[in-house]
Order: sequence, then C-alpha cells, then structure tokens
Amino acid sequence: MQVEPSLALGVASCGCQLGSNLVFLGSCLANSLLIHVTHLQESKKRGRDGDTSVPSKKMRLEAAEASGLGHHVPSGDKEEEERRQSQQALITDRLFSFKVVDKLTGIGPMRDMTIGDPVSSAPGSHDRRGPPHLVACSGQGEHGALTVLRRNLVPELIVQVPQEVKGVWAVHHADAQTDTGMQVEVQGGPHHSYMLMSHPTSSETKVLETGDAMNQLTDAGAFVTDAPTICAGNILKHTLIVQVYPFGVKVVAGLEEVQDLPIQDILPSMEWRPQVVIAAACIADPYLLLHFSDGSAVLLSGDEEEGCLIGQDAANQALQADINADPTLRLTAATLHRDISGWLHRAQSAHSGELSLAKSACGALAEGQAQMNPGAEGYDGVMEVEDAGLEGGQEGVTHGTAGVQPAVKQERTDNDSQNMQEEQRTQAASSSGQAPSIAVKDELQAENLKEQEEVGTSGEADAQTSTASVAIFGSEITKTDSGSQQQPLADRVNTEPPDASHELPGLTSTDNQTPQEEEEAGPANQQVPHVQTYVVLCREQGIMQIFALPEMQLIFSYNNVVEGPLLLIQGGSTPTPLGGEEVQTHVTEARLESFGPTMVPGVPACDRPVLLLLLSDGNLLIYQAFQLPHQPLAFHRVALDWTPHMALTQHPPGPVPHPNAVHPTDRMQRFDNLGEGSAWSGIFILGTKPLWLLASRGKLVAHPMEVEGAVAGFSPFHNPSCPQGFVTTGMTDKACSLNICQMPAGVQLETPWPLQRVLVHATPHRVSFIPEAGLYVVLVSKDGPHKEWLEAEEGGDMHAAYSYALAKESAKIKPKEFGYEVRLVRPGTWKGIWSYPLGPAEDALCVKAMQLKNAKTGESQPLVAVGTCHSFGEDYPGTGRVLFFEITRKPADGGEDEEQWDANMIYSREFRGPVTNLTSLEGYIILTIGNRLETHQWTGSNLLRIAFFDAPILISSLNVVKTYIIFGDVHKGIYFVNYRDQGKQLNLLSKDFDNSDISATEFVINGSQLHFLAADEGLNVRLFRYSNKTALSWKGQKLLPLGCLHTGHRVTRFLQQQVNSTDAINRHAAVYATQAGSLGYVTPLLNESMEPLLQKLQRQMVLAQPQPAGLNPAAFRRRFQRSSKSLAGGQHFGKPLPAEGIIDGTSVFDFQHLTKSQQAVVAKACDSKPSGILNVLTQLANANAFF
Repeated sequence: MQVEPSLALGVASCGCQLGSNLVFLGSCLANSLLIHVTHLQESKKRGRDGDTSVPSKKMRLEAAEASGLGHHVPSGDKEEEERRQSQQALITDRLFSFKVVDKLTGIGPMRDMTIGDPVSSAPGSHDRRGPPHLVACSGQGEHGALTVLRRNLVPELIVQVPQEVKGVWAVHHADAQTDTGMQVEVQGGPHHSYMLMSHPTSSETKVLETGDAMNQLTDAGAFVTDAPTICAGNILKHTLIVQVYPFGVKVVAGLEEVQDLPIQDILPSMEWRPQVVIAAACIADPYLLLHFSDGSAVLLSGDEEEGCLIGQDAANQALQADINADPTLRLTAATLHRDISGWLHRAQSAHSGELSLAKSACGALAEGQAQMNPGAEGYDGVMEVEDAGLEGGQEGVTHGTAGVQPAVKQERTDNDSQNMQEEQRTQAASSSGQAPSIAVKDELQAENLKEQEEVGTSGEADAQTSTASVAIFGSEITKTDSGSQQQPLADRVNTEPPDASHELPGLTSTDNQTPQEEEEAGPANQQVPHVQTYVVLCREQGIMQIFALPEMQLIFSYNNVVEGPLLLIQGGSTPTPLGGEEVQTHVTEARLESFGPTMVPGVPACDRPVLLLLLSDGNLLIYQAFQLPHQPLAFHRVALDWTPHMALTQHPPGPVPHPNAVHPTDRMQRFDNLGEGSAWSGIFILGTKPLWLLASRGKLVAHPMEVEGAVAGFSPFHNPSCPQGFVTTGMTDKACSLNICQMPAGVQLETPWPLQRVLVHATPHRVSFIPEAGLYVVLVSKDGPHKEWLEAEEGGDMHAAYSYALAKESAKIKPKEFGYEVRLVRPGTWKGIWSYPLGPAEDALCVKAMQLKNAKTGESQPLVAVGTCHSFGEDYPGTGRVLFFEITRKPADGGEDEEQWDANMIYSREFRGPVTNLTSLEGYIILTIGNRLETHQWTGSNLLRIAFFDAPILISSLNVVKTYIIFGDVHKGIYFVNYRDQGKQLNLLSKDFDNSDISATEFVINGSQLHFLAADEGLNVRLFRYSNKTALSWKGQKLLPLGCLHTGHRVTRFLQQQVNSTDAINRHAAVYATQAGSLGYVTPLLNESMEPLLQKLQRQMVLAQPQPAGLNPAAFRRRFQRSSKSLAGGQHFGKPLPAEGIIDGTSVFDFQHLTKSQQAVVAKACDSKPSGILNVLTQLANANAFF
C-alpha cells in the first residue's frame, strides 16, 4: 500500500467515496469539499500520439481560497527548505490528481464574534449601508478566517437618482448596436438598449436609452408614453419589444412601430366593456399572456414570418370556455413557464412512455386471456389494470375542456416529432388490442436510452429525489388524493439497479480522462434540452391548472391550492378548513420557474421547476416539482428559513374591493445571470419587505433586502457601466430613488446567510471592533520562526527554573514555534494593516476596545486592551500580562484614498495569574486574573487596583451593564456582583447554587427587568432573574432559575443586541454562537399577552407536527434534567423548572408552515385565530431582524 498525502486539500473530519472518481471530504474546521480524483498513471498510458507526458498536477481549488490553501510561510531554516523541496518532488511524482468540483461552506468552530458598523462594499466608498456586520472567528490553521455575516443581502450601489418610479423594465433590441441585426458579443450577454420607467402619480412612461450613458429620449418613437406600463419585454430573439399598457399592446422594433393592438382588437369575439382593462401580463418568448380585470385571459404569440403578434384562437377558446360555463372560475392569476431545464418535458415524455408500454402490456395480456378463454364475456383486462394503477396517471394526459387541437403555426424539433410519431404508433397498437411489435419496443427503449444519454445522469438524480420526496411526504398522499386507490408507496418506488452509476447530475464518468480532456469536454458538448412552454392558471375557487402550449394539453390540476397542503398530486383536492377565517383567500400571483446551469459545468442551479403562489392574505406558498411512480407530476411544499406571512403585503389583507374585478399583482420578477463571475438566477419579490430567492444546488435560498426600503420595481440591467447588474426603485420614508446596483462582490450567497470568508492564514481566537477608527483587532495564532527567550531569573524556585529551561529547549527542537500576535484589519478590503507578535510561550486570551477615564486629567482615552498568559510548564507559576495599545491616524500619502492607521503599545503590566477576561465599567477596567475579579483605575501611565472579589476556582466569562457585573465560574455557576464607586467595593448580590460548568454569560434586558443567561458545558442555556423579595431566593442570595433549554451545541459567545421595538421600551436580546458553527438568539417577549399564547402554541406544535424517528422536541429541550455532573454538568438540585420557561422559537415558528386546516385546529386549541398567531410571530421576527 502506497500512501500519498493530499497536500493542501484541508483538514477533513470525515470522508466517503462517491462512485469511482469522486470523494467527499467533510470538515468541521474548514469548508467541506467534493474532490474529483484522476489516476495519473492511467492518464499517462492513454497519452495521445505517443505523448506520455504527465499532465499538470497543480491543485485547482476555488478562487476564494486558493491563496490560503497553497500558502507557505517563507523561512530561512534549512530543514524547512528541505521539507519544501521534498513536497515539490512529491508533487512531480504523484500518482493522483485532485480537482475541487464543489464545496460546502463551513463557519465552525466559532470561537468569538463581534458587531461592527456597516461599510459599503463599493470601492472607495465610506457610506454606511444596511444593517451592521457580524464578524466571527472561525476555522483553524491555514484555513482560519474571519467570517463576515449579514442576514440581509446588501447590493453594491453604483448610481442613485432621485426619481419617483413605480415600475422599471430594461429591454434589448437586436439592431441597437450593429446594422446586421446581431449585437456585439460581450461577457454576460448582449447589453440592454432601452429602459422604460412607469410613474405612479402622473400615469406616464419615460423611455431612456441605455448606452455608455443613460439619456432620456425626448422623442420616444412608437413607445406609449401617455399611459403607465404594466409589462415590457422581448420576443423573437430580441428583435421585437413588447410594451403592455392598460388599454392595449404596442410592438416596437427599436423606435419604429411594428404593431398596435388596442384592447378592442384583442377581444373581438368577446363582449368588451370600457371598464375592462389589462391588469397583468407575462412574456415568455414567443408567447404573450394578457390577464384582464374581468378574470379572463388571452394568449398571443410572435410569428417570425410576419414579424408581429398573432392570436392563438384554439388556446383562447379553451381559456374562455370554463369562464363562460361557470363565472366563478374566473382567473385570479396566470403566468407562463419556459422549461429551459427540460425537466417537465422529460417527465412528460417518460410518463407517456410508461403509459404506452403499460397499455401494450395490457393489450398483450388481454389477447392472451382471450385466446385461453375465448368464451368469457364481459372481460376487459385493459380497463381493470388501468383502474387499478393507472387512473391517476391517465388524468395527466387528458386535454382541456375545449377538446380541440388549435390550427396554429408551430415549429417542432426532430426529437419531438419522433416522440409523437412513436406515441401515435404505440397508441394505435394498444387500441387495436395487440401488443406492439418487437421492433417498436426496441425502438422505444433505444429512444429512451438516447434521451437519458443526452441529458447526462440528471434523470438518475431525479429518481433519487423522487424517492426521497416519497419517503418524506408519503403520509400525505392518502389524505390529499381523494381519487383512485393507490398501492403502498413502498411497492411503487423504483429501486436503483445494483450496477447503477453513482454520479452527480451533469457530471459524466471521467475515469479515463485527463484534466485537459475534461476541460475540452466542457458544457459545449452537452445536448441542449427541448424548450417547451407551459401556462399556469389559478381560479377564484382555488383551482390551479397547468397546460402545455400550444395544444393547451392539461398536465396538472389541483383544487383548493390556497389551503397550502404539503403535497400536490394530479387531480387531488384539499377540503376547506372548518372554523377558518372569514376573508376569502385567493392566489393573486403565480410563478413556475426552473433555472439553468451554474458555475459548475453541467450542474443546473435548480432544474426541477419551482411553483410560487402569492396569496391575497400575504402568504407565500413555495412548491417544488418531483415525480412519483405512475404520476407525471407532483409538487411538495418547501419551507424556507424566512418568515413570509404579512411581510410581502403592501396593503392590509382583505376581500377583493370590487366584486366584478380581479386584482392580480406583478411582484415576482425573474432574473438570470446577475453578478460578474457568479451568474445568479432566481426570483426577486417586490414589496415593503423585498426578498431575494436565489437558485442554488437544486433549491431556493431566501435573502431579505431591506437596505433600499420598499421596492416597487425591479429589472435586470446589463450595460458597460453596470455589467450584469440590476435596477430597483426604492421608496423610503425620506424620498424615492432609482438605484442601479450590482450583486456584492466576494460574498457567498448560496449559504443561509450571505457571508464572506476572509482568510487570515492563522487560527483566529478573539476579535473586537474599534468604533473610533472603524477597524477590527484580532488575536491569531500560527506557526512561525523561533523567538528569543529571556534568561531565567536567578535565585528563584528550582523546580520553576527547570520547567522554564525544559520548555525553552523543547521549543528549539521543533522546526517552528507556535505563537500569538495582535492584528489590525480594515473592513471593506479586509486587509491586515498592522501586527504585533507576542512573546514566546505567551498565549493571548482576550481583547477589548474600550474607553478608559484618565484619573489625572479626567478625559476618556480610547485604548485596545489585550490579556495574555504564559505557559512554561506545570511547575512554573502561571502568570499573565495586560497590554494597552493606542490607535493613531497616520498622514495619508498623496496617492492613497483610504485613511492610514498605526498602533503603539503604551503600557504593559504582569500579573500573578492568567488574564482571562477584561472589560470596562464607568471608565474603569475590570480584569479577571485567575479566580480573582479586580477593578483598576487608569492614571495615564499605570494601573491602580481599587477593588477586588475572589471567585471559587477560575472565572470563564465576564459581562457588565452599568455598575452590575455577572461572571461565570468554570465549575461553580454564575455570580451577580455590584460595584459601588462610593467606598470602591465589589459586593456580591446573588449567585447560582447548582454548580454548573459555565462557558458563556450575558444580560437580557426587558425594560426595567434584568435577566441573566448562562451557557454550561452540558450544552444547555439557563435563564435566571434576581429578586430579594421572594422567599425562594433566600433574601436575594440565590438567583431564581426561570428555565433551561438544551441546545445540543456548546455555546462559545453571547453578544447583546438591541431589539427593534416599536414602543419606547428598552429591550436587549442575546445573540449566541456555538462551537459547531451555528447562530441563535434569546430575546424578551414584546408584551405580557404573548407569553401564555406562545406557551400554548409550543405545547400544541409538539402534537401537530410529525416527529421523525420518534424524536420529540420537548424531550430534547429538557434533556438537561438527565445530564449529571460527571457529564460536564447541567443538573438542577431545586424544584423542577417549568417546561415553558424559555419558549422554543424553532418549534413555534413552524406554525407558518402548517396547512390552513392544521393552523385552524392549533389556533383553536390555543384559544386564538391563525391570523392572531401569525401576527405575533411576524412581530417577533421583525423586532429581532438584527443583521
């Protein structure tokens, strides 16, 4: 066995092999990587034309961390040089080549974090935009980094123009740049040519020409400028521009009019009334769908030969037939979907093939039974088999109510034509009662195999996803599908053959390919899927239908979709909830979207279509398509990490104002190819709380964007001044503006929170923000060159001298010496501007930027204090130091735009113990030296101790609010102390007698009430309060426990953050970080009425939700009762704590993901209504939107 190191792939905690050439390396200290492994010896044997040269083995890692993974500290040491040369020789003779295919970002372990002021990410800008940053220390060694986190997505602002705009659309024109009709090829696609802006008050539209500069056209040509624009876009490959306004449609080529369609001409066969206007529109080249205020719709399409829009008569008859038959089936929302990923087309083709083969098999069975028993009467084997297992699937291929095939112009690809001919031949064979011939069967199987080869292995991933979806949502099938009886899901799931290839979607097997051949093979050699267009209709009765164009073939339908069921199955229905709200809910806007490839070649961002339904009550329902056995199409509900209820509404929810009018919205805007080098795709939702839904790894990731205020318009925008950017129309309390923005550079958006990892090439331990300079001070550790050790003092203890000498000689033997240093980091660029190395064997433990009052002058002086300890062996006395650094501004050079800063150490003092914590109190500095709490006064040149307090063992955490102090002992719980300036005393007020192992503490403020949080080593979070009037507190000597919650992770740091309260009450929550890399917060309730409601809701949610594998959340949260002292503490000696002392926010916020009937049942058990509970959850979410 020959072992070969992977060099700079990172620190792996676990790993597994995926197929023959893919390896997954999971890490709890860095990013988890998906590695493609190539055997170089086989690649060498396969050299072309006798060329046996070994291809390049250089590690190709992600650009964001390439500098960190391959970083080597230069050293003049001979041994280090030899070691480096041996590594280079190993690279030359390597047997394997590694390529990073994908990565999962990890932010653990989070050792410390701080909150800093926001700084615009635009180059050279010092504007404060958006919420503050949360900067955390994560990673280890060469993969150590500062993780900059924000809950909101803050774009880079390029230009901001004061302008009152309701809607904005950027459109292309093929003749705008060249005379040949083809645009110049640029990165990110062709540039936009015009921008249309609709004004809300003046009811007019302005047209801007978007070249190198944006200029308003005085002569807008054929564009409609005296009416507001509803929708604008391109058809027929950017050759025509379509402008939709309330009274018609204008088709323009450049500035020349091509076609003018007033509303009277669009509805010639229908009874047109003056009050009927166009309410909404959707464009999907070459189709245009118009939605009118009376609930009807008209479909138009572009004709390439005529160069104009023509009506789809057959489709329009089908659209109007249901409304004429039943006026209550008016359309409340309608949209178009271009199946660019080909998923729906493949699903329909595969299901059609299954039906054809099943019918053929049934025909053969019937023929055989007839030959065996020709005298039997009333026997029809085909119908019995169809009723038993194919009834639900057969509904998926029926036609619409019109029942006619439209005689319209249509272009078909060769593959589609062949598929239809094969289906016709198969249906003809099955209808005649005979099985298809062997040649037909072989041809069908060959065509299916060819289709699977064209789309790579994505079908395999779809099958796996379908199986997983069935396992998760299988319990809902019997509840929602009221049609035919289905066989058990376990019998209908297609199992994977034993010899199936385990590969990622879009990644074909490359066992025998060199890295050069893989690059040449790229996405250019992949087959482009067939692009089919579908129309989605939502009606007043809650009916949702999906039709395939242009035949208007019904492929999916579901009744009462506004109920929000967990699973949507073809032909299914959800009963109306009993005791629901009085307001009738309907769908105001619908979207069905799928997204193409990402930065990884061949891997789509989200190929399975996503269905988004915006309801009139403000709820947003999101579903994703998947396949069930014998079902062409199904949808399962997706729960995003976001609070959707009421956040998207611009007006209070209520019934439709006019009984004879529908009011669809146009607030969900699709975008593609946003961001230079990123190519993000997704959905942007307009409103008072705008929201990004980014497509990544087959799902949608939600990121709010509140920096612009309310957003009324959005459009992708691509021109030389703003490549691959976008335009928003922001409305704040101060003014309205038109904002031209770009996606933030260097920010990872596929994670639950937008984050930026700044590699420091060392292990970060502590971080603090310096508000006076706008800088961050970081304590890091790494291996470096040897340092000069001081000589041991003579006349000391003999054992201590021996321990010091042993530590000194041991450090010389090692090739490098481990050491700490203090660094200053500038936000924005995140570059280190200054560093100070600590002494040998000196560990940095804490750092804090504070304002200390000079006892001599009475002035406040900003300083950075650092606490350290020395570790020279167990026999050497443990000592520590306090270092003061002064941050000064340097004169800026002529060519530098940014301010220059420097730091100097102005004071150092040694103590008889490690300085584990430090902070400021009323101008004094509070130090924890071992087990002693000391208060010192700064004189400008020295520290004078004025008060002290002795703790039992070792102080592990320290927090201060005004003159009140809480600190945690490593084994003896928390202590509540008060400092009195009169008499210079530290007085013990109360303490915890449970003797917990404390890792972090913090205050929680709710007006005049002061609560204490403590995290112990038993992975619990405890809540206390102080009261000297309660008998259980022993006259205030004992802290009263209010509750305890088991988190399952070790909390490393608490941070106090002010709550966004609508009233004038001062409230502060505690944000915490864990060693595993997760974030959470503990917040006070906004009013007393919330407490009983949320306690009841917490109890009911345990009963309302299914518990996977029997994992009860209530039992998990109360696990602390069974955690003994030998298992890191957590035991409680007093009266059992109340179960609802701390509300489990994870459980209660899942209420929004229940169906309406489930919400009604749970709300009734809580003596409330669903709207009341949702309003309480929304208030809590908005009040605690910190970042």
